[in-house]
Amino acid sequence: MRRRSRSPDSANAEVTNRLDRIEEALRVLGEDLGQIRDLLQIVKPSATIRTPSNGEVLPSREADEQLDHRKRVDIGHSLESERERPRRAVNTSDDAKWPAEQQHPSPVMVSILWRWYLDTVDPVLKVSHTPSVQKDVMRVIKEDTFGDVAKQCLLFAIFYASIISMPSTTCLDKLGEDKPTLLERYRNNVERALARVDHSDSSDITLLQALTLYLTCTRLDSHGPSIKAYLPTAINMAYRLNLHRDGTLQNSSVLETEIRRHLWWQLVTLDLRTAEDHNTTPYILEPSFTTQLPSIVVDADLPSPSTSIATTSSTFFQLLHFELSSFTRRIIFSETFNQANDYPTLSPIQKHQAINAFRQSLESRYFSHCSSINALEFITAATVQLFLVKMKLSVCKPGHNFRPICVEVLQRALALREHELGQKWLWLVQRDIEWGMLELLLNDLCAEGMNEGRDEAWRVVEQAYGYWKGDESTREPIKWNIIEDLRTRALYVQDNEGEVSMNDVPNGSEPVPYTDYQVPVEELAEGTGTVELPGDGTVCEWSMEAFEQYFRALGAGDDMSNVL
Repeated sequence: MRRRSRSPDSANAEVTNRLDRIEEALRVLGEDLGQIRDLLQIVKPSATIRTPSNGEVLPSREADEQLDHRKRVDIGHSLESERERPRRAVNTSDDAKWPAEQQHPSPVMVSILWRWYLDTVDPVLKVSHTPSVQKDVMRVIKEDTFGDVAKQCLLFAIFYASIISMPSTTCLDKLGEDKPTLLERYRNNVERALARVDHSDSSDITLLQALTLYLTCTRLDSHGPSIKAYLPTAINMAYRLNLHRDGTLQNSSVLETEIRRHLWWQLVTLDLRTAEDHNTTPYILEPSFTTQLPSIVVDADLPSPSTSIATTSSTFFQLLHFELSSFTRRIIFSETFNQANDYPTLSPIQKHQAINAFRQSLESRYFSHCSSINALEFITAATVQLFLVKMKLSVCKPGHNFRPICVEVLQRALALREHELGQKWLWLVQRDIEWGMLELLLNDLCAEGMNEGRDEAWRVVEQAYGYWKGDESTREPIKWNIIEDLRTRALYVQDNEGEVSMNDVPNGSEPVPYTDYQVPVEELAEGTGTVELPGDGTVCEWSMEAFEQYFRALGAGDDMSNVL
């Protein structure tokens, strides 16, 4: 079949567009090479992470000998990863060219993806010392080699993380391909690289960094592997590397201690989110580790003990979300999990009070120091407080204020997408916040005889639902199926209101129940008005004033005499 010819004007326009794209790519490459060259000059030899050179497991400390393997992870889980297909062991210290079966990323592509990673991924998901990794990126660009298999795994995980965090339109504009195609390519590259290593006895921290980064990002990829199958492997690697023991107990350097802390708490957070996704409990148990939360890092090398500059730190987002993860473990899981972790068993009202106290602690230590012009500070404060309000609504469902508060909180979550300077850091937590609020609000809409505010609730539900319904690359089946089921039942109740009971609703059981315990609350001080979109300069004022209202309204149950 003969191809249809194009007009000269069309051909000329296409050539011009291609030349423009090539010139832009070369310009970006030139800027990135200059940036890489400058950063390489400040890299210090002491920044290199210590790893075993002979492939043997690092010796355990005396405290480790008191903990057998069954006490390290929750024995209620089966370690599915131990039954995975065998992997061929390779020497991770040998230099090598890119394997023939993996598509070679061009220097321009490497440069663009690395720059995006530095700006969008590393501030919210740090797993390694960035200036050290920069040397490997430069080596790929200049020499076409990646050093060893572990570094190859990390680089491909970095490229994959950049794609997963990149909007679909940006993928087309910057990389010239659609996002699903790019995700598939780099997902396959990571998988092939990981398949070359025997994970069952590996103690290479670079490999663990790659695996942690990959698993955290693949949670947002509907075509990714089973995280529950890989997660125990990553956790066991962390124990072999003694990441569960704080670096101060192992004579580690300050920098190495901080990197190890970041990696460990990324795993703890991933363990928590995976448990939430699958309605199970985390693998990691509190008595099995002594690793402290990371310190406040003020530059590329050294942490600072001062809390007054916490909000200006490049790790501020991660520091607060690690604290949130540690607190969440104590609130949302079963009594059995609490006992295994030596957590106190709290009543609903005690959980209610604990959330208030934790939020007030964050307020005094961090939120009160937030700048009014720093976008990362705003996104950090807003997302942490959205998580806390969502947690409080789940634990202590109020009475008649439940629906309007859910509506306004979901509206504020959706409004974050419009924050021009801060939206690029939402990719890691946006889904968890919005899906959680969607589930709460849809569950409420499944109840009969509650017409007040129903139309407004449906408007915000459909806005959020429509956004995620059209995003195929980030739909995770288990949670999304719950939302789809709740929406179907809520629509059924709306269409048949006053004529049917929930026992007649098709396709199964009652909506996911909340606790029967209800905390009576007062009216919101100023009602639930229309949410203003956060502009470039509104930041913390937008979040603090709004969330103060929510916590006042949800805080009336602190007085035990008010409990019904």
